Amino acid sequence: MKQNNYSQSGIKQVSNHRYFVKIYSPEISLEKISDEFNKSKQLHDLANRSRLFLFPRPISFENNNISFELVEDFIELRCFLFKNNNLFWRDKNKISKLMTELGTILGEIHTNLKLSEFEKLDDLINERTKTFLYGDFGLSNILIKKNGQIVLIDPSFNCVNKKVNVFGSIYWDLAYFYFSLKYLMPLKYYLLYDFGKIEYFFKIFKEAYEKKTNTIIQDDILDKYLISIKNKYLNQLNKKSFNGLLWFLILKWRLS
Repeated sequence: MKQNNYSQSGIKQVSNHRYFVKIYSPEISLEKISDEFNKSKQLHDLANRSRLFLFPRPISFENNNISFELVEDFIELRCFLFKNNNLFWRDKNKISKLMTELGTILGEIHTNLKLSEFEKLDDLINERTKTFLYGDFGLSNILIKKNGQIVLIDPSFNCVNKKVNVFGSIYWDLAYFYFSLKYLMPLKYYLLYDFGKIEYFFKIFKEAYEKKTNTIIQDDILDKYLISIKNKYLNQLNKKSFNGLLWFLILKWRLS
């Protein structure tokens, strides 16, 4: 059973079928759960049309839980990059190809995801590059199957405003991916490796996104959104527990 502050998840067996079930905490409204179910259906359909990625098919929405088709034989992107025999530093070509695919996928989502009900997310500056956002497009919600296929999960925006169906600046999704890539890696890598490679790989991701969307990403605007996400993330950490306080202090140092 996997758990975070907002939900826990596990596998349910029904007859001869196994499903992935996401169970939300009581504080999460049924409206938000319904929004995630409907957004998941849209992303599953988009994945089938584009053939660029996979998204688990949502099966049912009952009370405070959603059942999805079960995806097996995968590894989180975080582990794939940093714990898979140091792949992030060992195989430059393989990671470059992966970043190109991820940039193209986010561009596909920003170009073609359509939601009938949504909430507008405030922009940090007055700029016009708005779209329907994925949400937490980061290391924990991107999975890599053994055959190399990319799987996306959890299309919420917990880091920014706890909403699901969000319309706003493309820079929110771009900045969160950069934030997770650079700052949410396993702890030991903060001290051991060259962070210039992270900038190199993110540049490849960004170029693929620009090509897919025919958009030029402005680095000064990206930096403003990155700072906002850093502050929101730090504010959400539970500093009452030892691990939470330790992680807060490390990130505070790392983000300074």
